[in-house]
Amino acid sequence: FSPIGCTCPREQALLIGIPIEQCVCRDVDDPRAGSMCKVTEDCKIGVLEPSNRGCFCNSNYQQAGCTCTEQYSQIGCICDLLSTTYNATSCLATKPCSGGDFINSTPTGCTPPDCTSSSQTYKCNCKNGLDPVGCVCPSSGQDLTGISNKSCPCLPTGDIRAGTTCPSYCTGPDQPNSDCICDIEPDQSTGYPLLDCQASKENQDQKGISFATLLIVIGSTATVLIIFAIAVSIMIYLICKKIKNEKLIKIKKDKELQLTYHW
Repeated sequence: FSPIGCTCPREQALLIGIPIEQCVCRDVDDPRAGSMCKVTEDCKIGVLEPSNRGCFCNSNYQQAGCTCTEQYSQIGCICDLLSTTYNATSCLATKPCSGGDFINSTPTGCTPPDCTSSSQTYKCNCKNGLDPVGCVCPSSGQDLTGISNKSCPCLPTGDIRAGTTCPSYCTGPDQPNSDCICDIEPDQSTGYPLLDCQASKENQDQKGISFATLLIVIGSTATVLIIFAIAVSIMIYLICKKIKNEKLIKIKKDKELQLTYHW
């Protein structure tokens, strides 16, 4: 219990758990070093070790748990986020990601290692056959061999997967197939010029639209004809029914006249 204004203990061990707002950090011998307070002292075997409080790695001490420095940032050292001598972001960047997820990998600011599994869940570099969705894609399209287009979308140029898991780059109008895409950076001497390719694609789109419009017109005309045919059929049916009814009425009247005459 440490209310504001309380008297800070003289014994260093009693500072554990006391907020720095109540008792400021001490330059040395502060058990909160490495947590609430920045690290200020070098580790010494048997004298000051990470199990006591945060302390710097140095030429004589590089065991796991010591606090990283610019000179000593080996595997197992810990970054001091409060350090004023070694930028925390730079320190964390030397640490390979080992947990978390693809958005928030741990330790924070870590550097992605190569993926080791297709089901890996934290940030890693996509590799052939080891490409969980969310992995970091290679910067060069020539390094995309064996990497799914779900993990690394097809590139508009220089993608080694073109023609396999990605569309082919056009080498001419509808060549090598109608699903080919325009290469935005074609070879200047042997490639299909981008503007020519785009113009060809636009013409195809216009033809497609014209054909679609024609189908709509044909469909609309056919619909009108069908409706007209149905209407004519109904009219003929009604006319025939009317004629039939008139004949029946006439026959009935003729029979009535015959009966009257007979009597």
